[in-house]
Amino acid sequence: MVEVSILIPALTQSSTDPATVAATCSQTFGVPSEMIELFALVPIEEVRSPWTHVVARIRPCSLSLQTIEELLAQKDQLTDQLQRAREGLAAFSEQVERGRQAGGKISAEKYQRRGLKLKQLDEDNKKLRQLLKSQLENSENLRVETQQTVETLRQEFDLLVKELMTFRKKDSQPTPSESKARRPKP
Repeated sequence: MVEVSILIPALTQSSTDPATVAATCSQTFGVPSEMIELFALVPIEEVRSPWTHVVARIRPCSLSLQTIEELLAQKDQLTDQLQRAREGLAAFSEQVERGRQAGGKISAEKYQRRGLKLKQLDEDNKKLRQLLKSQLENSENLRVETQQTVETLRQEFDLLVKELMTFRKKDSQPTPSESKARRPKP
């Protein structure tokens, strides 16, 4: 059996010091340096003996360890959502089946009664709208009539005040016979 390890992403390092390379790998992958093993890689064609470990590098690769972890977490979330959806669908199917078994005839009558009730409510709504519209029109007509009446009353009041003022002026002026009686005699 051959064990295949895949390095994602493959790192390039200019240093040939094993400690520096291990430290760079440790920092990049976020693991302790003790967990990192370094190998000198040569193409498989150059290896003559049977081999048990292979390191594969994918060129060019946009995957990273973080991306793979995110994809695995997303897969787990989607699996959970799928399971909940399946459970919900099963429960819904069970409810539908129970409803069918309870008697489609009762359900049909029930829906027919609801339909008739809805139709009656619709008609009542139309009647109420028409009544409201006519009441609004009547109210507007009454408002206009009231405004005209108030205007007429105001004009009549103004005329009455003018007549009263004229009458008072005439009443306060002495008549010619009263004027002679008030004159002092010489």
